[in-house]
Amino acid sequence: MLERSPSQTEDVAVGAEPRRHRGGPVAVFLLLSLLFGPIVIALNPPMRGPDEAAHFLRAYGLARGEIIPRDEQEGRVGIWLPADIHAGLQFFDEARYRKQRGTAAELRAEYTGRQAADEIGAAARARVFVPYQGTESYVPTAYVPEVLAALIGRALDLGFVPLVYLMRAAAFLATTAIVAYAIALTPWLKWAFLLIGMLPAAFYGRTVIGADGATVALTLLTSALALRALKWGGAARRGERAVWMTLCVLSKPPQLVFLALEAVPLLRTKPEPGRWRTAALVVLPGLVLSPLWILATAGEMAAWRVIEGTGLPPEQFDPVWKMLFLFDNPLHFPRVMAASFATHGGELWWQLIGVLGWLDTRLLAWVYPVLTALLVITAVERFNLPARTRWRVLAVLSAIIAAYVIGVYLILFLTWTPTAVDIVWGVQGRYFLVVLPAAAAIIALAVQRMAPNALRVAAGAGGALIAAVAVVEALVRSP
Repeated sequence: MLERSPSQTEDVAVGAEPRRHRGGPVAVFLLLSLLFGPIVIALNPPMRGPDEAAHFLRAYGLARGEIIPRDEQEGRVGIWLPADIHAGLQFFDEARYRKQRGTAAELRAEYTGRQAADEIGAAARARVFVPYQGTESYVPTAYVPEVLAALIGRALDLGFVPLVYLMRAAAFLATTAIVAYAIALTPWLKWAFLLIGMLPAAFYGRTVIGADGATVALTLLTSALALRALKWGGAARRGERAVWMTLCVLSKPPQLVFLALEAVPLLRTKPEPGRWRTAALVVLPGLVLSPLWILATAGEMAAWRVIEGTGLPPEQFDPVWKMLFLFDNPLHFPRVMAASFATHGGELWWQLIGVLGWLDTRLLAWVYPVLTALLVITAVERFNLPARTRWRVLAVLSAIIAAYVIGVYLILFLTWTPTAVDIVWGVQGRYFLVVLPAAAAIIALAVQRMAPNALRVAAGAGGALIAAVAVVEALVRSP
């Protein structure tokens, strides 16, 4: 029997999943998402998602055409809200501070009663100026579903509560469709992608107003397209890769490092004509637009909140001043980053799996190790690549993860962390969900073993079900 050459091996699905199972991960993902998603949306009171009030303001402002906000009062950029919208935002945002916060249904009933009692007074009040809280610099493409829902809500004159749930539903459906598409496209790690998309933090992020759901979904899709190009060649779907890659890197500043995913198809053993031109087509839009957007918005992250809370000089939160400080103290940032890992590393992993709400709603303790183990099992899959290509891809993906992690810590150090403290402030585990597709690929490339299909199916589908049920249980237990 003739042996295949290394270049041929790249295009043959060695150890691939049987064809009858290939649609299974997409079906399971859609079933669980559409079954549990509406339940989670309904159980979760408005403004209970992480920074949901800030993201609501951004999406609502975009629906009014405020792409780069300019309205200011007392040096703060903000938005003028109708009185009824402001009243609803204020009520539900303040409700999360209560000792007895109440369920979503109870809060909605209380708000409706207050609204009816104050209907005449609210109608007579002028619009209210509300400062943005750091989301004013977020790119509009991260909020497309919410903006469309806000436009519909304004046309129908919906009140605050139905508007919030409409925006949540729109974001959930859009991000769910993107993740399902990513699972369908990836040639490997379908069950791993399914479980990543259903991890409690990722699933919850798709059910609230915010940028996290879109960011995770877009990173899964760009990762799937990169793996697809690695297997079948970079020329395929290059226009589509350019669009999704641009949307991915624009979603948040640290996402810029994922442009390096386009290096993955270049590592194929079999050279392709025009491969550098293809890579440039995919990478250049995001490489140009992301810095331009940051410059246009000055990268505002509402550091005024930290300044007011600490009473420290504004220069402590000025990125330019902080870079000059690092130039004189080059070891300071590595030291505080290492200290942050040592102090909060374990907690960050729990948050990545899922500490919901404002980091105040934990899952049952056993869920964290179980989902971690199941995620590893779904990544035990053999890639049909020559050894040389495999190790190069592993190195690129490892570099992407390292650059992303350092980038997150550096941005938060420059904008949120005083030089006198010994850890980086503001780092949350959910920020690192986006590195899980690359991490799963690294496990597969390093182990180079094929777990039984039945085991990976059970780990992916079972883990996704556990994750969805765990989110519902946590919301019911901790209203």
